[in-house]
Amino acid sequence: MIAAHPARMASMVILALVVLGAFAVGYKADYSSFSKAPKATQSATGYNELTSAFPAGVLSPTTVYIESTTKLTLPELSRCQLNLSPPKAYHLSHQP
Repeated sequence: MIAAHPARMASMVILALVVLGAFAVGYKADYSSFSKAPKATQSATGYNELTSAFPAGVLSPTTVYIESTTKLTLPELSRCQLNLSPPKAYHLSHQP
C-alpha cells in the first residue's frame, strides 16, 4: 500500500505528526522534583518549607564532572570544590 500510494501515506504521516504536535504547543517543561504532587499534603507542606529555608541546589544537588587536558592536582581540585560549594551556613555530607 505504501509503494502504491506514497503521497497518500506521506500526507497521513504528516497529518498524524501535526495532530500529535498540537498537543505539545501548550506544554511547559518543569524540572522540579515536586511540582506535580498534591498541594494539600503534609509532604508538600514540608517540601515547601524546606525550599524556602535553603538556597537553590542544596535540596537536590548537582553532580559536577571536571575534565582537563592535563592532570589536575589536589589543590586545583580543592579550588574548584570551593568555588562550587554552597554557603558555609549549610552543612552537607560528602558523597564519594
